[in-house]
Amino acid sequence: MQKYGIRPPVSIVQAHVAGIAQLEGFWADALDNEFLELAAQNHSSEIELLSDEAATGDEPEVRRYARNALPQFQADLLEGHNLRRMQ
Repeated sequence: MQKYGIRPPVSIVQAHVAGIAQLEGFWADALDNEFLELAAQNHSSEIELLSDEAATGDEPEVRRYARNALPQFQADLLEGHNLRRMQ
């Protein structure tokens, strides 16, 4: 995507940085729970962006990338939800 000058949206980068800072105060099970919650939030945001790009993107190569990446993000989100239920 660098070829098109596309970089991750600032809001996602800021969310990741803020999430890492949030995790600094947690230990053991609380850290696991908080990490899974943050990962789920981030994946949900990324899925929304990928879905939008896959449906309405201007560049065919970028749309194709979004369509191909979307199932993995959805699977990761589901796996995270399953891990949270197991705790």
